[in-house]
Amino acid sequence: MISLTEARRIITESVQPLHTCSIPLAAAQGRVLAEDVAADAFYPSGDRSMMDGYVVRDDAEPGEFRVAGEIQAGMIPGQALGRGEAFRIFTGALLPEGGGRVIMQEEAERSGDRVTLRNFPERRFIRPKGSEAKPGDIILPAGTRLGAPELAMLAQVGRVAPQGVRAPLIRHIATGGELTGPEEIPPEGMIRDTNSTLLSALLAEFTNIHSSRCGDDLAALASIAGEPCDLLLISGGASVGDYDFGAEALRRLGFTIHFNQVNLRPGKPLTFATRGAQAAFVIPGNPVSHFVCYHVAIRLAAE
Repeated sequence: MISLTEARRIITESVQPLHTCSIPLAAAQGRVLAEDVAADAFYPSGDRSMMDGYVVRDDAEPGEFRVAGEIQAGMIPGQALGRGEAFRIFTGALLPEGGGRVIMQEEAERSGDRVTLRNFPERRFIRPKGSEAKPGDIILPAGTRLGAPELAMLAQVGRVAPQGVRAPLIRHIATGGELTGPEEIPPEGMIRDTNSTLLSALLAEFTNIHSSRCGDDLAALASIAGEPCDLLLISGGASVGDYDFGAEALRRLGFTIHFNQVNLRPGKPLTFATRGAQAAFVIPGNPVSHFVCYHVAIRLAAE
């Protein structure tokens, strides 16, 4: 029996990284970046207003101003801001040349082309050019797992097909002659297979999962386990009973067993093996053991 720390070290050192490929953003949820992604420009591209209101020069004082124009988001300011002038401006709009402070519209009283601006708070309500990122800044390092915020960042910098790690093909086999499908009413002495549903939910982010069931038959188990995959998970058959065939099936297929007992409760008879670039676990059949083993060992390999 080995410690959990030692088991995790063996898993980390034994699992080989998958190949990389170009991944469209629409298919990149949950995938891992294989390259650093850098900003392609200044973000924001220029000084921008953080509020709806009026923009004035930085040296302006509270008082009355002539409204010299209006700047909406997406517009390019066409003229510089003079002394005694203000531009009506909206959130996200570029500041005109000479603009140094945005006064919220709640502090403004307008009449025709004149506006009285009252309190000038210390905060200028401006997002400076490049305050989020400058060209060449690494915004997402290699190894980042892509979720919704990261996908939005990739879209912002125009990386619509970044290099990512190929999604692993995971094959799960629930073993045991006593198992029925969850939709069935189990005959006396039988139980519903819950581990397939449990692992499918736990591994949902990895998307490419194939599940099947097999009775207590070594030859049949070895046949199913021999089908192509990157990560093989065998539920049940992890102990030393007469019908616990998990480790033996792996040996027949040429896997190297790295450990078959971990100082872990529940989950002690967890087996880990590899064959070339393939990794495999034989997991104790108890669903609670599955849950624990997933979080302390299987996820480490899947990631």
